[in-house]
Amino acid sequence: MKKLKILIIFSLLLTNVFANQVQVENFVERFYQTILKRHSEPLGLKNWTNELLSGEKAGSDIARGFIFSPEFQNRQVTNDEYITILYNAFFNRNPDSSGFNNWKNGMNNGMTEEDILDGFLNSLEFANLCQRYGISALEANHIDNNSTFNTKITIHNNSYSTHDIVGIFLKRANINSWGDNYINFRIKPNYLLSKPIEISDCSKKYDLDIVYENGKSFIYNINIKCGEEYHWGFNDKGIKSKFENIVLYNQKSRYKNYLKECPLYNLDIANSKSCKLSQLPLIAQESNTKIPTKQLIMSRVVVSQKWMGDRFSELLDIFDSDIRELLGAVTAIVIDEDINPSKYKIRTGAIYLDPRGLWLTPEEAETIVDKDDFRIGYGSGLKFISFWRYIKNNSKYAYYSTDFNYKEHNTTRIIDDIKYSFARLLYHELAHANDFIPPNSIDELDIDKPISYITSNNFKKGKILSKKLYQESPLTSRELMDIGKVLYHGRYATQEQKDMSAEDIGLLFDNDVANELYGYSTPLEDFAMLFEATMMKYHYNFERDIGFIIKPTNENPTYKDYILGWGVRNRIANPNVSDRALFVAKSILPSKRDWDDFFAKDVGESKLLISNRNWWDSIVINTTNSSLRKIIKVPDMREIYFVLDCKKTY
Repeated sequence: MKKLKILIIFSLLLTNVFANQVQVENFVERFYQTILKRHSEPLGLKNWTNELLSGEKAGSDIARGFIFSPEFQNRQVTNDEYITILYNAFFNRNPDSSGFNNWKNGMNNGMTEEDILDGFLNSLEFANLCQRYGISALEANHIDNNSTFNTKITIHNNSYSTHDIVGIFLKRANINSWGDNYINFRIKPNYLLSKPIEISDCSKKYDLDIVYENGKSFIYNINIKCGEEYHWGFNDKGIKSKFENIVLYNQKSRYKNYLKECPLYNLDIANSKSCKLSQLPLIAQESNTKIPTKQLIMSRVVVSQKWMGDRFSELLDIFDSDIRELLGAVTAIVIDEDINPSKYKIRTGAIYLDPRGLWLTPEEAETIVDKDDFRIGYGSGLKFISFWRYIKNNSKYAYYSTDFNYKEHNTTRIIDDIKYSFARLLYHELAHANDFIPPNSIDELDIDKPISYITSNNFKKGKILSKKLYQESPLTSRELMDIGKVLYHGRYATQEQKDMSAEDIGLLFDNDVANELYGYSTPLEDFAMLFEATMMKYHYNFERDIGFIIKPTNENPTYKDYILGWGVRNRIANPNVSDRALFVAKSILPSKRDWDDFFAKDVGESKLLISNRNWWDSIVINTTNSSLRKIIKVPDMREIYFVLDCKKTY
C-alpha cells in the first residue's frame, strides 16, 4: 500500500509538471502565431519554453524577444497593424476603438514602438493572461518573498528645476514613498537626498513617481537591482539624468533652452516627448553648406566636464571634413562621465559618447565614472572569445587602444594616442545616425514632427539604409544570429552553443557575409561595422582583424594563453563582403569619392590569420619571429593592449 501511495504521488507530480509544460508551450506558440504569423519550429519552441519554466525569463522577456526579432522587424508593419498585433498577442482580443485610437495618437506624437510595448506588458490585462498560463508576467528569477535587500538611492533636484520635490513614490518596493509628509519633506533645486530602501522584489523595472510642489508629476520606468546604489538627477521639466552636472559647452548657443529642456539624456521617462525639429533641428538643417562648420557643431555639444568639449573641438580640427558632414544627421552630441557604452538614440536624435577615449591627463581621467560595459559578462559560458584590432602594413597596431585601467597607471597621453580610436568611434555611431536619417532625406523632413516620430517612422516603413542593405544582401547564418543574442543581448547559451569551438564559429563566419561578429547583434550593427571598417581603411589604410580565440582555462592567463582558433584581416576586401560595404559607403557618403574605384583598386585583399598562434603572434601573417614585436603593456586581459614597433615584412 505504501508503494502504491508513492507511485500515485509521483504520478500526480509528473502529471502536474507535464501539464505546466504544455501550458507554457501553448503560451509560446500563441506568440509565434499572433506575432510571427506562423507555427513554431521545434528548437525555438523548446528554448523559449525552457527559459520560462526555469525562471530565467518572464512573459515580458519572451514578448520582447518576438517583437524585436529580425523576423518580425523585417515585416515593416504599419502603426495600425502593430497596435492590433499587440492587442491580439498580449490581451488575447481585438482592440477596442478608444484604446486603439489612444495608442495610435501616441505613436503619431512621438511614442516609439518600445514605448507602446511597455504599456501593454506592464498592464493588468497582460498579467492576467500570463497567470492563466502559469507564468510570471514581469519578474524572472524569483526570490524568496521573505528576503529583503538594501538598495541606496540618491535623488538630486538639479539646478534646472524651479520647484521643490515633495514626493517620491517607488512602486512595488517595501517602502512605497519618501514624501508622505509634505511639510517636512522637500528637496530644493540643486539639493539631493540619499535614502537606503529595502526591496524584496528584484524586478527588472520599477515605476518611480517624482512629484513637485506645483503639482507636476513625472513617472519613470527604471531598472533597479537589489544591492546596488543609484544616483539620479531630475528636474521639473521632466528630464531624468544619472548625472546632474551636465551643461551646454557653448553657453551662447541659440538652442541653449531647448538643449536643456529636450529630453536628451532622459531615455526612459514614460511621458516624455522628443522636441520637434522646429525646436531642435538636425545640425544639417541649420547649416548653409553641405559640411557644417565647427562653430555650428560645437553649439550642439553638451558635456559634464569642460575638458570633454575642449578635446572634442580639438579633434574636429584634426579629422577629415566627412566627420562634420556625418554629424549633420544628429541633433546634439552628449559627452558625460557616466556614458558607457557610446550610443545613438533614435528618441533624441543625439549621439552619446564615452569620454574614456578623450582624456589626456590623469586629472581628466579621474572625473570619469568607473563603469563596465553592461554586456561584459555575456557569453561567459562559451568556449571562445571574439577579439578585434586595427593593423597597418601587415605588422603594427593602428593606434593605442584605450587603457581602461588609467587610474591605476597614472598615464598621460597625447592627442595622437586617441585620434584614431575616437575617429573609429565616431564613424560607427554616426553610421547609425545616418542610417536612420539618410542624407538624401534631410531636406524633405517635416520640421513639425518630433525626431522620435521621424526615426521610428523611417524604421517601420523600411526607409532606413540598413533595411535596404538586408533586402539586397542579408546575413544568413542562423547559428551566428543566435550566438549574437547570447553575446550582445544576454540570452543564456544552449548546450550546443557552449560546445562550439572558436574554429566552428570561424567556419560559420567565413561562409557568411558579415565583416564582424558584432554584426550579428542587429542589422543596425552589421551596417555600422561595415561603414566603420571602410572609413578606417579609406582614410588611414587601417585593416580590421577579427579573431575567434580559444578561451584560456588557466586561472591567471597571460597574452600567450590566448590562442587563435580562426581569424581574418581586412574582411571588407572579401568579394562576398565588399559589395555590401560598397553599398553602405555609397548610401552614407555618396559624393565623397568614386567608391567603385576605391573598392576595385585600393581596398586591398582579405587574408586569413594563422591559427594556433597566440593573438599577439598572429599580427604578422607571414612570420613567426616574435622579436619584431614589442609589448608596452598588457594591464587587463579583458582586452589586450599592445603598441607595436615593427619592421615591414613581406
